[in-house]
Amino acid sequence: MRIVSLYGSTAVAACTIGLRIFEFIWLPSWGLGNAAATLVGRNLGAGDTTTSTIINFVCFWLLQIPLVRWLANGMKFGPDGVFLAIVAAESLMTILAVIVFRRGKWQQQRA
Repeated sequence: MRIVSLYGSTAVAACTIGLRIFEFIWLPSWGLGNAAATLVGRNLGAGDTTTSTIINFVCFWLLQIPLVRWLANGMKFGPDGVFLAIVAAESLMTILAVIVFRRGKWQQQRA
């Protein structure tokens, strides 16, 4: 949001509206996902939490934040660069999560 605010109140308003729509759509899914995670974790005995922590760290801190700065400021894409970086980071996170899930090693980990 700090980078988006550099481009004026219109960009901040658009970003805020976009985030609220995103949250409205995803909020029920997050609730169901948390409930499912609790049930699965109980049956599996807590699972591999390290891998998901690493995926989140890499995608958000090592990719999304630097990419936002580079696309918005360095490449002069402005607010569009912010949104492109978010899409890129979320897409990579999804791909990595699917790869990890398909390997099945998460089933063997114990907390």
